[in-house]
Amino acid sequence: MQARVLKSLNALLDIKVKFLVFVLLFFYIIGLFVVALSTFRSNDPIPDVKMISFEMRKQFRDLASRVKVGLYIRNFPTFNFINNDFVVNAMIWFEFNKNEIMLSTINQFSFENSKILHKSDPYVTLHEGKMLVQYDVIFETKTNINFYRFPLEDHRLSIVLTNNFISPNEMYFDDSFGALSFIVSDRLFTSDWDVHALRSVSGYTALAFDKYAPQREMLSPKAVFTIDFKKIGINKILLIFVPLFAAILLALFSFLMSFNNHNGKATVGLTAITALLGYRFVIQQMSPPVGYFTLTDKIFTFFLLFAFLIFVFHVLLTRHYFFWEEREKIKRAEQPETDLNYLPPRITERINAAAYYVFVSVFVMVITYLIMV
Repeated sequence: MQARVLKSLNALLDIKVKFLVFVLLFFYIIGLFVVALSTFRSNDPIPDVKMISFEMRKQFRDLASRVKVGLYIRNFPTFNFINNDFVVNAMIWFEFNKNEIMLSTINQFSFENSKILHKSDPYVTLHEGKMLVQYDVIFETKTNINFYRFPLEDHRLSIVLTNNFISPNEMYFDDSFGALSFIVSDRLFTSDWDVHALRSVSGYTALAFDKYAPQREMLSPKAVFTIDFKKIGINKILLIFVPLFAAILLALFSFLMSFNNHNGKATVGLTAITALLGYRFVIQQMSPPVGYFTLTDKIFTFFLLFAFLIFVFHVLLTRHYFFWEEREKIKRAEQPETDLNYLPPRITERINAAAYYVFVSVFVMVITYLIMV
């Protein structure tokens, strides 16, 4: 039994086994990114809107006008998540009973966090007592964007329609089935992003405008149109992560080098640190201007610390090797790896192999957590 255990331990020292682990690690990293990119994940918040309750509807009775609303997006003349800059070319329409609300009131609609660049004159049609009003609009808007998972993040663009000149007691956007329409063109051009899902919801918001009388509120009808965008372009992902992973895999590859080249092992570790520090300036140019750590920042910090620990390990192991060599009075000519066929593995080779598997295990656990969580 003991002989079998020793045989298994000696097999772990074999360069072929260590190289196989290195190759499996490479394909595991590729698999992680494939899974991460195939799953939609966005931390962007959706604007809050209060639903019109059944009790409110009973209070409204027939006094509040129900307005059907729809938004059709033709295109985005400007579309940039990094700069949070969007220009929307769309058509918006309202349908309501012609005797319940004035056209001038409908005409006072607006979009939150937006600036209307163009609004056409209303195009009005009447059918069976219903008035359909259509507007061509071009507006510049911004949305709440979260870059914690940059550059593996997906995003949401929320367009918030409101009317601050009327309350839900007088008019609200109908939220019944088939009343809230949201469509985007099939020819939508959004660069490296693809439309994943559409959703729309209507209700109202309450603004407490008096600090000393919180019961005073201004209510406004609101409709929120949200587009989920899934990342399809991988050029920026490759530009950021390929050099980073190349540097850290180079540091791990130093464990596979023969210990006869002990100077080269430490040099490779130092080269990985230098490469990471130099590439940080490139990453900074491609990253969004935010004050918190993104996924790229976390991975870079982990890689830099990881490469530094590998470098320190090689330096300390080399120091131990020379101390051991001096103590045992072993000649340099008796130390090549071919001697392993005749002599038991050196203690330094055992330490090097054990550290290799420990570093690989820690690397797999941390990088899996960072990418998948």
